[in-house]
Amino acid sequence: MRHITSFILSLLFICSTPFLFAGKSNTLHKLKEGKWTGTLFLDSNATLYFKFDVALKDDGTYLLTVMNADEKIELTDVVVKNDSLHAKFPFFNSTFVWKVSKKGLFGYWQNFQKGENYRIPCSITYGDFYHPLHFLSTFYPPSNIHGTWAATFDPGTPDAYPAVGAFKQNGQWLSGTFLTETGDYRFLEGVVLADSMVLSCLDGTHAWMFTGRINGDTIRGHFYSGKHWKGEWMAVRNENASLPDADSLTKVEFAEPFRLTIENVSAGAPYGEFNFPSEEYKNKVTIIQIMGSWCPNCLDETRYFLSLYEKFHAQGLEIIAVAYETGKDPAVHLERIKQLQKRLNIPYLIVGGGTSSKALASEHFSMLSEIISFPTAIFIGRDGQVKKVHTGFSGPGTGTYYTEYTKETELFIQQLLQEK
Repeated sequence: MRHITSFILSLLFICSTPFLFAGKSNTLHKLKEGKWTGTLFLDSNATLYFKFDVALKDDGTYLLTVMNADEKIELTDVVVKNDSLHAKFPFFNSTFVWKVSKKGLFGYWQNFQKGENYRIPCSITYGDFYHPLHFLSTFYPPSNIHGTWAATFDPGTPDAYPAVGAFKQNGQWLSGTFLTETGDYRFLEGVVLADSMVLSCLDGTHAWMFTGRINGDTIRGHFYSGKHWKGEWMAVRNENASLPDADSLTKVEFAEPFRLTIENVSAGAPYGEFNFPSEEYKNKVTIIQIMGSWCPNCLDETRYFLSLYEKFHAQGLEIIAVAYETGKDPAVHLERIKQLQKRLNIPYLIVGGGTSSKALASEHFSMLSEIISFPTAIFIGRDGQVKKVHTGFSGPGTGTYYTEYTKETELFIQQLLQEK
């Protein structure tokens, strides 16, 4: 079975590659409205498929949307330059560049966070979402992998780490994610065919694909991250699979009121010093979020914290985000912070912590044992004491895990607000 699947994927790659830069005419063809299928060609044996939608807005411009399971990402700054169409992801520093022809869009996805020359060939063709494994499912009925799996990435190596696979299956269609100690792999979508499965997503900063060979209650496969990384993973069916408590991974080292001083950029000024506590946060319940605008898990957490702020701010909840950004230029950091605030309409303060480094964050937050993840959230009571440190974030792509976390967090906030 895996030989058939590999042959189909390889043939599709070979057939598509010569046309990636077709359509050199200066005349742009009008795009059809409706559902399209996107492909990223990671290598000769790995083709990532994603859903794409084209709609025409009232002003005559196009609304282009990338979809990963339940996630919809509307591309921004869709412009024509020379004979090419450029479309940016809204929150992450990456863009599509396509030639437009009658056959579709052909070009590449460029991820500037990985470097100026980090490009992956990409094509978009008209028609409802298509995956070659879906076609073959007529002849090879799918295995059932719906449920919870105890997973390990890079098994048998010093870099091995645990995960929980949470999969939802409807016929041959598959969705779900992997949860890890530092966050989740967000909205994954794919298909199951006999003894093969694939899940993937393209969210603007990551191009992830997971392939697997199913053998009863065991799955073994490969994990691709863009064109620069390929590793192995395995999973065993286990409905009780779990990870260490995210509230226990980072410890508070000193039993004294929380203090923080950061000398760097902030949303209010190019340079300056931020201090906590201050009169503004006195007798308030405060969440300090350690994050970065480049981090999809941080984006998920920020959206959730916005709902918390709206619900509990009038009762005394404050939120402060400390952003650690890629690169070393404070002016660039400041611009990214401002863009994030504007696009999400964030009403609370975001302080620039500096370059995205867990070591630097650990140095700044020296009261804690270690910062091992972006994001990390510190919950501080009215008395200024740290009540809880939550490592990572299980976002909406995790389904019931996210639902349970939000319920527990809101109850916890209510309890802290009631304390005097």
